[in-house]
Amino acid sequence: MDYRAGVTHSHVNAVEFEVRVPSTPQVALHGRYAVLECRFTVEGDLNLDKSVLTWQRGSEVVHSFYYAQDQLEKQSPRYWNRTSLYLSELKRGNASLKLEGVGPEDAGEYTCSVSTLLGSQRKTLSLIFAALYTEPLLRIKVNPYNVTASLQSEGYPDSTVQWLDGEGQDVSILSQTVSQRNAEGLYTVTSTLSTVRSSNTTLTFILKNRELNQHITRTFSLLPEDVPVDDNPAGMRWAPVLSVIVLAVLCVLALTIYSKTCKKTTAKSIEHLENGKLMSS
Repeated sequence: MDYRAGVTHSHVNAVEFEVRVPSTPQVALHGRYAVLECRFTVEGDLNLDKSVLTWQRGSEVVHSFYYAQDQLEKQSPRYWNRTSLYLSELKRGNASLKLEGVGPEDAGEYTCSVSTLLGSQRKTLSLIFAALYTEPLLRIKVNPYNVTASLQSEGYPDSTVQWLDGEGQDVSILSQTVSQRNAEGLYTVTSTLSTVRSSNTTLTFILKNRELNQHITRTFSLLPEDVPVDDNPAGMRWAPVLSVIVLAVLCVLALTIYSKTCKKTTAKSIEHLENGKLMSS
């Protein structure tokens, strides 16, 4: 790893004292701890009682060490119980800081200052926060004419989203992508694409996280046009059949009632005729 280094000539020895930090930004991942690297020149046995080490972010005190122990009275509240030095490594010139529970708000410039009997110097490094995007959640709505696909993922920093059709043509212009920050400061990215349904509807979704060089590509295909699309709930499929059955039952009941009525009428007519004949006799 490349380091930034400056040289300070000590007034005690001819040894050149320098503090070294990475020259390129360090990446801190969500859900993990970050190590802010810093090293300094050591000759012989380092006298910790006469050494001062301080990490700062602007005017904020991130961590302090002097008189051979941590001195955290002036530490910024947002770093309480989150920082530590590799104490066993100090005598070997390792002033790196371990930062726990890294979040988006921790990204920025940090300065490592070291003062020993050999000399004093400070150097600044950059910390970048990033989070891998999660497996996209896919939702698809289909009707006989259109397809609407929606994918949602979460990560950091904000991502770029691209849509391709079955021929590899960019159809992102047909989509709508929305990014929102959640309670953890991460981005929730939702991208929705609506297109005309064809005999072979194939879509490809591509999400990119530039900081981590992460590419998520998902391709899916839908059923051909000649396969019927069921837009009715399962229970509604039987509605036409049930209607026919009910109608048939009603017809049978009507015929039964009519038949019984006709029989009664006929019986009464016959009874009247017979009574008439008896009276005539």
